[in-house]
Amino acid sequence: MTYSVVTAIVTGAASGMGRALVTRLLQRGVCVYAVDRAVAGLDSLAASSTGGLTTMVADVTDREALADVVERAVAEHGRLDFMFNNAGIVVGGDFAKMTDIAWNQIVDVNFWGVVHGTQLAYARMLEQGGGHIVN
Repeated sequence: MTYSVVTAIVTGAASGMGRALVTRLLQRGVCVYAVDRAVAGLDSLAASSTGGLTTMVADVTDREALADVVERAVAEHGRLDFMFNNAGIVVGGDFAKMTDIAWNQIVDVNFWGVVHGTQLAYARMLEQGGGHIVN
């Protein structure tokens, strides 16, 4: 079976830089799997987009949920060309008042989310002989 479509996953796709990236990729004919935990943001993205968009609700801190996204993209399109580990959070306020809960959230999303996405995409890209990961 031959596939000719370029396939990408974008995490943190419901807003900001992720949403802009999804929009630009769709304009270029890329099949995009837009991933976020914000259902309303993904719904808004889907309503304003055309082309090969698939939205998936998933939390990048959940390795298995992200694995499902990668597996679906590969199953439906035969390959994964781009993985954009874009999801990230910022917790503002007085540094001295930052709680362990806030720090754990930051580390879970901004570090482990990138690790999960990179490991999962890299394994598939290694099998297929190429691809690009952007962190």
